Amino acid sequence: MHQVISSAGYAGEGRLGRRANTNLLSRIATELPPIHMFACGWKHNVFLTRDHQIYVSGENNEGQLGPGIGACLEPTLSLPLSELKPIWVSCGDKITAILTENKTVFVCGFEWGPDPVELIPESLKSISIVYVVCGVDNILGISTEGKLYVWYKKSRTAKPCQCPDILCDAAAGKNQIFGLSTTGNLWVMGHSKSCGMGKKWSSLVLQKVNFANGLTIKRIFAYSLLSIAIDVRGRVYVAGTSNFGELGIPNVKKSNTFVHLASMDEHPVLMATIGDTFVAYITEKYELYTCGDGDAYRLCNTSIDKVTTPSRATAAEGHKIMWACAGCSHIIIAEGLECFPVHPGREYFKLEQTMRMRRKKFSPQLFEMEASDQPISVDISDRGLIWSGFLPGDKVEMEGKSFTVVGSYSNGVILKNNEDNKNSIYIVKSLHELYSNVKLISRPNTNSISPMLTRSGINTQVDTSPATVRAFGFYPGDKVQDNFNSFAEVVGVFGGALWFKYPEDNGCVTVSEPDVRSIHNLFKVVTPKDRKIQYMTINGNDYPVELEPCSILDEFNLKINDLVLQNTSYCTIIGSFGINVVVKDPIDKTINFAFPNELMVVRRESKDSIKQTFTTLSNSLVDAEVSCLETDEYKPRDRVLTKKGLATLIGKVDKKWYLITDDVLALGGGVASTERPFLGLIRRISDDPVIFDGINVASSAFQNTNLIPGDVIILENGEKVTLVGLHEETKQVVVETMANDREGKYIPIDNLKNAEIVFRADLPAKRMYYSKVGNGLFVSVSTKDFVGLRFLPDDVVKTPIGVGLVIGISESDICIHIDKTSGVSFFPLTDIYNIDEFQLIERRAVKSVLNQ
Repeated sequence: MHQVISSAGYAGEGRLGRRANTNLLSRIATELPPIHMFACGWKHNVFLTRDHQIYVSGENNEGQLGPGIGACLEPTLSLPLSELKPIWVSCGDKITAILTENKTVFVCGFEWGPDPVELIPESLKSISIVYVVCGVDNILGISTEGKLYVWYKKSRTAKPCQCPDILCDAAAGKNQIFGLSTTGNLWVMGHSKSCGMGKKWSSLVLQKVNFANGLTIKRIFAYSLLSIAIDVRGRVYVAGTSNFGELGIPNVKKSNTFVHLASMDEHPVLMATIGDTFVAYITEKYELYTCGDGDAYRLCNTSIDKVTTPSRATAAEGHKIMWACAGCSHIIIAEGLECFPVHPGREYFKLEQTMRMRRKKFSPQLFEMEASDQPISVDISDRGLIWSGFLPGDKVEMEGKSFTVVGSYSNGVILKNNEDNKNSIYIVKSLHELYSNVKLISRPNTNSISPMLTRSGINTQVDTSPATVRAFGFYPGDKVQDNFNSFAEVVGVFGGALWFKYPEDNGCVTVSEPDVRSIHNLFKVVTPKDRKIQYMTINGNDYPVELEPCSILDEFNLKINDLVLQNTSYCTIIGSFGINVVVKDPIDKTINFAFPNELMVVRRESKDSIKQTFTTLSNSLVDAEVSCLETDEYKPRDRVLTKKGLATLIGKVDKKWYLITDDVLALGGGVASTERPFLGLIRRISDDPVIFDGINVASSAFQNTNLIPGDVIILENGEKVTLVGLHEETKQVVVETMANDREGKYIPIDNLKNAEIVFRADLPAKRMYYSKVGNGLFVSVSTKDFVGLRFLPDDVVKTPIGVGLVIGISESDICIHIDKTSGVSFFPLTDIYNIDEFQLIERRAVKSVLNQ
């Protein structure tokens, strides 16, 4: 598809980049060279091409378009700005910042004037900048060392912002300045609700934003009084003021902490752009979602209605939007770009650009070339050619001559003659004719190309490599049975589809629905080829999970039975399916798919060494051994009792255990070493029994319940106890009372029915609690959601309104039951860092040195 740039919204001062006869989303008619990205200010736009040229449009009353040019209705080439060799641009209200290929920053507009001014990070120092972004009237830059610099109006020298992390991304609005670290920590300085740090918060230095559930943030966006954070899974979190619904949460006009925008969870987001009164999101499927003020059609809808929940932009439906930028009251969007613009800060620090692992490029990759003596724009992506059955780089033969497949153009395939290197367009009238005239000889990275005759009589070549077929959850040679009890054999992949061969047929067939779920609903593997499988139910569908050899696991140094962390949750690897790892939850035993690069091994029973890196209490790094033997008394991720309280074992270094205590976890600290003997094994994550002192302390000890050893629970009779385990001989439950003497006793396992969890270490757990108005609410009582929050579930704490009991966490609030009141009170997480207003009185759920 060719590049298309369109705009919508208020038309004054030429901000739409076209001679506007409508505010509706319409194409900018000016033919521009291939665009890399663009930025929008209050009333101006700056377009950056892939060959480092800058085109500008809009108002130039403050010099924001640079020198030698007046206001312009349509994109106009700026030679003075293009001469800077720009690689990225950003706009504030009336300013334009330019990052050059020499890693320098120039600015024009507002107090700096129309002539480009080179900005200096620090006097007398040579510092290179790898990312630049504008606030309303200031400019932020990230250096090659990961430091944040801020330039305020008129100043040439920046103010450096101190931060212990290496930063790769930044954003600023009217009162807020953000820095985002390479490890996903978000830092902020400034004041107002848009900082996301709670009520009446302000700071002149960067402070860490503490998210519930240990979120890892991937991008940060800000403008005016609104801030948007996007995590590594594409989920959206918003903070600030919302007078027109731009927060995206109905009936919510302001939030002084980051609130999860759950309505976008099914549409993972790549980027956001913020106007004065509206917001636009681009999803991983390159769809445009908008919310806020709909006046002048700025939401890219076909109506001007206000939208309070992000919704698909109706005027942009059916279009793949690859970049968008909002001005004050207008928006410009692009489709058909060569690729999604690469964030230069993340690129410099070698960080992932997309939210989730992709196996093929779903967006067009356009490349300008000549073919058949005419200039054309060719799509060289896998996706662009998949309809033809060929891929870029394929060696083919036509009329006795050798060609290389280059890409696709309209209804044709671009072929390069390997003798004279000239490109030609083969117009495809039918696939039958294409395969009759163009023969596949070889394909890069595979030697498994075999001739195939389709049932309709087309002769072609099929990719029979296990790696290609594996993507569909099958292997070449698998014997399968369809829904009509007929048997077939998996042949290979051709044209992006899986092909089968029935014994009675002369040719091969495929299915009309090529997605993996539909194929496995139609075909069941009855005799797997060179592998061992077991059918398992995953998300309501049955899939053949591979148990051996699981080559996808080997590629990522994973093994079956590994205990792994997926983000902050534990799970056990039980097999593989396609390009996915199959994992099982240790508590509810549900089975799910996981991308292999999401998983971190935290325990492996093996003689072979495997180490992981952790941060210590002294903020240094340590490589700890997380392998163990089946016969070891203690293993990584065991819960143990130490003289300093309860702790979780992490791994060994030089035969010394490293662990993290609950007290340290609550304070956000790292791991520490210990040579002291442990006082007991509290719990081990295991499906098999783990007997310690005659008691089963495995996480699976209490079958058919959601309880595990170490849980603090409230029994149906109201008694609060700690679960110790299941007595091996009597099969009675061993519990410990919460009284001072911590008396142990036996109770029948039936007594665990209707028990309520108060506290759980490491693993997820929720508890139903009731608000003051009687509404039931599930809150997390797992320590994994309390990292760095000072308190733990069941702590007795002092608050500004009295002494209370910590119940759990709900979204971005901590829930505390105040004495002599009914229900629970909610406090923003950022408020609890005020040590004068919030103090720990007693830690009740676990044995702690803080109680001594």
